[in-house]
Amino acid sequence: MLELILTILIIFAFVLVRNKGDNLLSDTYTHKIYKVGIISRLHVCSHNSKYYELALNVSPTNVLWKNNRIIYDRKGFSDLLSALNKNTPSTHKGINWLKIKVLSAPKNAEAAISLYGPLGWSQSLILRDAIDSINLDFIENKI
Repeated sequence: MLELILTILIIFAFVLVRNKGDNLLSDTYTHKIYKVGIISRLHVCSHNSKYYELALNVSPTNVLWKNNRIIYDRKGFSDLLSALNKNTPSTHKGINWLKIKVLSAPKNAEAAISLYGPLGWSQSLILRDAIDSINLDFIENKI
């Protein structure tokens, strides 16, 4: 009985995280792909430059997009980019309760981040060129 209740609670939490923030997003968005590693890609979707969706290795047309995306408002996304640029270890919680923790981001090397979700976490490296490209596109309002 306890296993059944625990399973139902996990599924309920998973559905909440998956759909949290959907009402803030517009149907039209700008989608850019950044190469963050040898085989890794970071997909960034911008909704009228107000809200940003980020996901590693999952495109917006993929069925798993809603499970892996992290939604930020403009200030939260700006804070994340600032932490990556200034090598400031910090945690950035998204609107949908998922978060990115910046572990280190030295100027001449890859940045180490951790992605946290309701069912676990994963670590990833992001190339400095990708961080610079994202930052430049953000400043120029391309995303």
